Amino acid sequence: MVNAVRRATAKFDCAGVVIGADTNDSCLGRYFVDAFWSIPRDDQLQIEHVFTWCYKHRISVIFPSRDGELAFWAQHRNALSAKGISVMVSDSQAVAVCNDKLAFYQYFSGLDFPIIQTAATVDQIQGDRLVVKERFGAGSASAGIDLNRTQACERSSLLSAAVFQPFVRGDEISADVYISGDGEVRGVVLRRRDVVVDGESQVTTTFRDHSIETLCTAMAKSAGFHGHIMFQMLIDADGNPHVIECNCRFGGASTLSIEAGLDSFYWFIHESAGRDPNGIEFRRAPTSLQQIRFAFDKVIAA
Repeated sequence: MVNAVRRATAKFDCAGVVIGADTNDSCLGRYFVDAFWSIPRDDQLQIEHVFTWCYKHRISVIFPSRDGELAFWAQHRNALSAKGISVMVSDSQAVAVCNDKLAFYQYFSGLDFPIIQTAATVDQIQGDRLVVKERFGAGSASAGIDLNRTQACERSSLLSAAVFQPFVRGDEISADVYISGDGEVRGVVLRRRDVVVDGESQVTTTFRDHSIETLCTAMAKSAGFHGHIMFQMLIDADGNPHVIECNCRFGGASTLSIEAGLDSFYWFIHESAGRDPNGIEFRRAPTSLQQIRFAFDKVIAA
C-alpha cells in the first residue's frame, strides 16, 4: 500500500512525501515511509492532534488503512476538508452500516440486493450448516464456519456479539470499487481469492463478470460511499452471488486492482487537488492478472 501511494504521488508530478502513522513505535511499516508519526490510540486521539500534526507537516491527503479507525475519520472528514485535508473515507452512516453485519444485511437486503442472510439468533437461519461470527467489525479470525447448529451455538457463546449466517459453499471473491466525490462509480475490479491466509488474499486473480460488476456499481451508489471500498462475496455453484460484507477502505490485496487499472490513490489525489472527477479515466488491463504476496528482506544502515 505504501508503495502504491508513492507511485500515485509520483504520477501526480508533485514533490510529495509519504508519512506513516501507528500506535506501535516498532511497527514494520515505519521502515518504508519517509516519516513516521507515533499516533495516540483511538480512544485518546483528538481531532486537534490531527489538525496540529497535519499543519506542521503540510499533510493534505490521508488514507486510512484499518477498520477500527474508519469511524473517527468519517466523523471528522468534513472538518478536515474545510482545512484543506482530504480523507479517503465514506460517510459516517455508510461506515456504521458496514461495521455492523446485521445492519448491513438489513439495509442492503431491504434494497433487494443479494446479501447473505444474517440474524442475531440461530433459530432465524434455515439449513443444517451455519456460520457464526462477530457482529461488529470486519474480518473473520474468530468466525466458526460450516458448523452444525449445536456447534454454532457453542461457538457463539465465545463471541462478544454473535450473528449467524447460512453456510454457502462457493468461490470467495473481492470487488474493489472506486467512487468519486460526485458519487459516481469510476471503476470496478473483481478478484478471486485463490489462497487466503488469516483473512487476507495471498494469491488473487482478476476476472470479468458483467452482472457482478453491475451489482457492485448499484450497491456502491446506494449508500454514502466515497473513495475506495471493497465488497466481499461468495459465488455459489449456480453462479449466484451472496454478498457478505463491505470494507470501506483499501484492502490488503487491492494493490492488484491498481495494476488492473483501478488507480484509486492517484484518482483521490487528483480530486483532492480540486481537479474535475470527470477527468478520471478507468483504463482496464486487457488481460487477467494474478498477484502473489510474499515476505522479503530490506537491509538498511544501522
